[in-house]
Amino acid sequence: MQSSITNSCKILDGTSSSNGIYIKILLGLMVMLQIGDGVLTHKFAGKGLVGESNILLNSVINSGCFVIIKIIGAAFCCAVLWFLYKRFKTLTILTISSIVVFYSLVMVWNLNVILRYFIR
Repeated sequence: MQSSITNSCKILDGTSSSNGIYIKILLGLMVMLQIGDGVLTHKFAGKGLVGESNILLNSVINSGCFVIIKIIGAAFCCAVLWFLYKRFKTLTILTISSIVVFYSLVMVWNLNVILRYFIR
């Protein structure tokens, strides 16, 4: 019984050798979702369908550098989280997982709003 509990916790405590694959997949998902959110926001914000809730990015939403800023921000977050992963494996995995869930919900919301616009 004890060994099965220990084995199931290895992924969360960062001692599993396959954890490197999980972190790379999570980081890739995080970056793709952030960039996807930026592209959808940039494309459909002019029509008033979606908006940017980040006040700092809201002012540059209609400029050509909005998506570039989102890409740079996603890459920076990825680099910081990769650095933190080496020291705080469990906390970093939980943080990245939370970011992936958050941006997944944002993307579902945006796509729902956009699809409702085009179905009408």
